[in-house]
Amino acid sequence: MKVINIFCLIIFMTIISTNAHSQGIKKIRQIKGFTLNQFQMKNSQILCSQPDYYKYSPSIMDIINNKQLKLADLMKIPGIPVPPKVAYGAGFYERARLLKEKGTYWSWYSKNFIYYDAIKQEAGILLVRSDFKKTGKGRPKCPRGENGIYEPFKGKYFCPVTNSYILDEQFKEVKSTWYYHLDTKTKKVAWKINIGETVYPVASSSSQQAILFFSRFQPVTRPDGPKVTFLRLNVKSRKMDWSYSVSVPTRVKKGRMDSSGLSYFVSDDLSRIFMREYDEKDKRHPNGYLSNPKPQGYIIDVQNKKHKNFSVPVTTYGSVFSKDLKSLFISSHQLGLIIRIDTSTGKEISRINTHRNTYTLALSPSGKYLYSFHYRGIRIFEAKTMSKIKDIPLSSISDGAWSLLAVAPITVFNGYFSIPVLDKIKGSKYVISTSSPDFVLFKFTE
Repeated sequence: MKVINIFCLIIFMTIISTNAHSQGIKKIRQIKGFTLNQFQMKNSQILCSQPDYYKYSPSIMDIINNKQLKLADLMKIPGIPVPPKVAYGAGFYERARLLKEKGTYWSWYSKNFIYYDAIKQEAGILLVRSDFKKTGKGRPKCPRGENGIYEPFKGKYFCPVTNSYILDEQFKEVKSTWYYHLDTKTKKVAWKINIGETVYPVASSSSQQAILFFSRFQPVTRPDGPKVTFLRLNVKSRKMDWSYSVSVPTRVKKGRMDSSGLSYFVSDDLSRIFMREYDEKDKRHPNGYLSNPKPQGYIIDVQNKKHKNFSVPVTTYGSVFSKDLKSLFISSHQLGLIIRIDTSTGKEISRINTHRNTYTLALSPSGKYLYSFHYRGIRIFEAKTMSKIKDIPLSSISDGAWSLLAVAPITVFNGYFSIPVLDKIKGSKYVISTSSPDFVLFKFTE
C-alpha cells in the first residue's frame, strides 16, 4: 500500500475589518492550480506543492515575489534506488508475489517532500521502504488443497471452494525509513541517512537546520505502557542528534490496545512540542469517552528533555504557543473554550468562553493578538489579557456565506496563511472548501 503522509495545521482566516481596529487580515492574491503540501517549512516565504506519487516533481512558490519554480522528478535523481518493475493490470499481485519468493521485490511504502532551501537549491525527501522477508512457512493451501486467490487489501487468500479466507504468512513486511538530501542544481544525492524505524515528519525548523519526526503509536503491550518517540535530524551535521519518548495511557477499544487520535503542534524553532489525545462527547457520553485518566495533553521541552502532562478538554482542535514560549493556548471545538496553559508547569492560567465550532488558534506575527477561528467567522483577542477585541463574520471573505459546513484545511507560515477557495452550496448559506487545488493567500495585519 502506498501512503503519502501528510502532516496538517488547520487554520481559517478572514479579511481585515474596516472599523477602528487594525488587527485583522489582508487578502494578497488567489493562486490557481497549486496543490499545497500541508507539511511546510516554518517561518519561510516558500510554499511547497504536494507532488504526484508517480511523477514526483514538486512546485515551489515564493509568496513574496510571486514566483514559481517546477523541480525535476526527485525520484529519478541518480542515487535513489528504483523498485523492481512489475507490470500493472490483471495478475499484478501474483507477479509481485513471485518476485517476493525470489527475494527481489520491494517497494516505496510512502514518500514525503519535507525540505527545501531556495538559496542553496537543496531538497529533502523522506522515503519509507517496504521489504518482504520470507517466514519459511511457504505458500498456504486452502482446506480443499487448491491455491487461494490473494487479496492484498485484506492480506489474506480467498478460497473459492469453501468461500473462506486463510492468512498469508509466507512473507513479513519490514519497513525502514530513509532521508535523502538532494542537490537540485546538479541533480545528485548530496547525502542520505537510514533513520531505521518507520517515522513520520512533523516540522522543519525556521532556520532550516533541523527536521523533527515522530514514531507512530504502536498498539503493543509494553511493561511501561505504549510510547511515542520523537526524533530530530540535524541537517548541518547530517546526524540524528536528539530523541525523546513519552509514555501515553493504555486505551482499549473492542478488547485491543488503541491510540486515541494523537496529534502534534510544534513551535517555530522546534524547542516545544504539544501532543494531545483526542476525545469527543455525545448524548450517551456527555463528558467524553476517555476516563482514568481523562484525555491528556503533553508539553515537551526539547532542550531539557522533559515534559509536563495535563488534562485537556474534548475536541481540542486549536493550539498555538506564545512567542516567548511561556504559554500554550488550546481550544475546544465542542465546548467553545480557550484555555491558557503555563508551559513550565502544565497548569491552567486562565480560560474564556468563545464560539462553539472553534477549530483553530493562531497568533499575529508580533504575538500580541490571538485569533480564534470558528465556522461563522473569526474572533480576535488580546493575547496577554485574553480580552475580546472584535468579531469578523464569515461573510467578509465569502459573499453571502453564513457558516462553514466543515473545517477548511489551512496553512499558516511566516505571517501569511492560505485558505482554500470556498464554494457555496446551492440553496444554502453554507460554504465548503473547493475540491480544486486553488487557494487564496492572506497576510496578518496589526
